[in-house]
Amino acid sequence: EQRAVSTTGPQALTFLNGVFMHESAGRMADRVRDEAGRDQEQQVVLAFRLALARDPGPGELDASLGFLAAQAAQVVSDSQSDPAVARQRALAAFCLVLLNTNEFTYTR
Repeated sequence: EQRAVSTTGPQALTFLNGVFMHESAGRMADRVRDEAGRDQEQQVVLAFRLALARDPGPGELDASLGFLAAQAAQVVSDSQSDPAVARQRALAAFCLVLLNTNEFTYTR
């Protein structure tokens, strides 16, 4: 027996855009910042450990740091936010990404 794929568009959109997921990502980002400090590499490592129970691979770490930098720059550009606020919003967006990965959502 093999289970049929059951993910629907609305389910995926709820995970990406839903209030609960955004609140969860924001709280996760707060915890990551509080426990890892301002070092973004340590933040990425802790976020991976919390969400996926493993450390990021070298490519994942580089991609994650690039995402954080690009996201923070976009927040500053869009809203003229303080850089510290932009970094926290970028971290929350990164946590949302981790919470939307197949690795987080599905068991093997």
